[in-house]
Amino acid sequence: MRRPVRVELDRMKFPLMLAGGLRATFFDLVSTPLPERLADLMRQLSSDGDERSGEEADHGASAAETSRRIDRRGRR
Repeated sequence: MRRPVRVELDRMKFPLMLAGGLRATFFDLVSTPLPERLADLMRQLSSDGDERSGEEADHGASAAETSRRIDRRGRR
């Protein structure tokens, strides 16, 4: 069995090499066009968001919907 090759790690150069590799990978990823099906879904989401922009958001419980045993701070 062969001995593994030992590679010295320069702690000053490694982060820079890693950052350069990540930058190149990210650039490749964002420059690749979306598949047609995904692009259609993104357009649909965008148009749905434009239609709803005038509506009031209905997230969470209102004061009327809060349980009587729990106050507004979430305490019982």
